[in-house]
Amino acid sequence: MITRLLSAAIGITLAMSASAQTPIPTNTAWAEQFEERDFDRQGYGDNTAIASALWTPLSTFETSLISTVREAVDAELTANQLLQLYLLASGNVRSAEKATKLSARAWQFLAAHDDLRHLQHEEERGAALLLALHEDLFQQYDEAQSTVSGVLETGTYNCISSALIYMALARELGLQVRGVLMPSHAFVEVELADGTTLDVETTSEDGFAVVRDERFFARQAEGWFEERGLDVPSFEDYQQRRSVSALALGLENMWNQHLSPSRASYPMRLRIAEIRGAMQPDNLDAQQNRLVYYYQESDYLRRSNNPALRWQLLGLIEPVLERFEDDMAGAAALNDNQRIPLLLLQAARAQWLAAGAETPGEREGERQERWIAALQLSDSVLRTLDPDQREYESIRLDATIAVSDVIQGMTEKSVFAPLPPILSEKAEEHCLQTVVCHQSLDQFHAAWATHHWQQEQWAEAINVAREYLDWAPQSPNRAVFEQNMESAYLNQFATLWQQELRDQAWVWLQNCLQLPEPGRCEARYQEVESYFR
Repeated sequence: MITRLLSAAIGITLAMSASAQTPIPTNTAWAEQFEERDFDRQGYGDNTAIASALWTPLSTFETSLISTVREAVDAELTANQLLQLYLLASGNVRSAEKATKLSARAWQFLAAHDDLRHLQHEEERGAALLLALHEDLFQQYDEAQSTVSGVLETGTYNCISSALIYMALARELGLQVRGVLMPSHAFVEVELADGTTLDVETTSEDGFAVVRDERFFARQAEGWFEERGLDVPSFEDYQQRRSVSALALGLENMWNQHLSPSRASYPMRLRIAEIRGAMQPDNLDAQQNRLVYYYQESDYLRRSNNPALRWQLLGLIEPVLERFEDDMAGAAALNDNQRIPLLLLQAARAQWLAAGAETPGEREGERQERWIAALQLSDSVLRTLDPDQREYESIRLDATIAVSDVIQGMTEKSVFAPLPPILSEKAEEHCLQTVVCHQSLDQFHAAWATHHWQQEQWAEAINVAREYLDWAPQSPNRAVFEQNMESAYLNQFATLWQQELRDQAWVWLQNCLQLPEPGRCEARYQEVESYFR
């Protein structure tokens, strides 16, 4: 006769391995990048003076100009506002004082050539302006000198910096101008009152109304472009040229030679990329470039063990990333340069939702909504991944860590319910293949089973163990869960036996015999078998 329960203590001792911080790689390239990004970030994340708060701290001049430009269309901007934007795009002009000092050089030039204002015909004005610039401001061609500040300070220029100066002054003279972009070149287009458009090659004093037809590209283009250190385009390239507003060409200058890693500091590049992204919210290139720098910031803060500032960054850029969440389904259609930073940041954002976004006084329902959002985003990232793409392992690991963080949060808060049926089979597979995520699953199910065990809910404890074993058939802790499931079966049998529910107890005991290692159940079966003969 069975007259007492088995021991109600659950013996879950799981096989766990230590989870170490991700070390900083020792390769020279990353060491140099890490050193470049290792600077004091005091004031970062505190700039709320504009409609969309930015991560980088801005000067009063920058904040005011960004607000002005974002609220205007190209035609509404004055020549001085355009010139100030072009100076901001140079990267080394951050104060109104310096911008005023440099722009004064341009206005002094116009004052010295006041006769330009009195030329009645637009073509005359446009041609005379170009000639005067080459006699005065434009002193020496330098293919790498793309800043307007450089033109005004030293007189050196290239195609885009000379085009920007020309457009600002042409607007002051009442000309309608646009920028024109080719793969390796920029020039200006003047639209006359009758609708005629004329090309203006600002790197040449006689470049007004230059004709670029098939004959030019067949006979002259090679020498002309090679002389300026440019890739030689074809007539087909010219036919596919892109006309942009004077404002847009200035914003394009925020992604140019002078902002390459060899010429501009990391904080400058980060700031200008973010400003351009804020002012061109619908420009994919601007947003992609912005995301690259946001990822570099997130990665640096993670590797330098600064989670608080990393969560602050991810919280600040949450609206930017949320905009791109709908693009996840189409991420496979993007090229690597567009897709990779998006996936890296969305995986980091999932971690922020899972752990870093917690706020004091957060209600249980809000917390669970955040966890569900983190699981959905992680799942979306993992389903989008291509094993052959660059950064595959980094993205995969970050997304599965986010899943792990949710599971750990549920364990710590004793939120014991089946994990939401959000994770796809592919995401579950990634979790089980990642040590930290697999361990979180083990701990969650162990804690959940313990919760039922302490309340002597043996059937529920059995269901938890069975769910876990279905999830993780190759788990190193499989034997632990199987042993505890057998104990729960025996406790359920003993409980029903004491309650004189012998037939039900017998069914539970027989079910226990179906376990892979039912040794103790077989022993108990031998004890009570005679009762049912």
